[in-house]
Amino acid sequence: MKINVVLAGPLSKYGNGSRNQVLLFNDSCQLKELVDALGIPDDMYSFVIVNGVKASDNVVLQNGAEVKIYPMVSGG
Repeated sequence: MKINVVLAGPLSKYGNGSRNQVLLFNDSCQLKELVDALGIPDDMYSFVIVNGVKASDNVVLQNGAEVKIYPMVSGG
């Protein structure tokens, strides 16, 4: 199963400096498993969009899904 991933902003460091990644899984997986496979800590990302819709960690990803992961933001 092929998942297309876009890592926004500073999260690109979890993709070896590249914003765009293609991850391959043997079976279906949940969004949380994909985030864990990339090594992104829970406190580093704010929300995730799957195929244009905001998604929760337990969403089951389908072959060809487009996943965009957005970082936490801070400021003052």
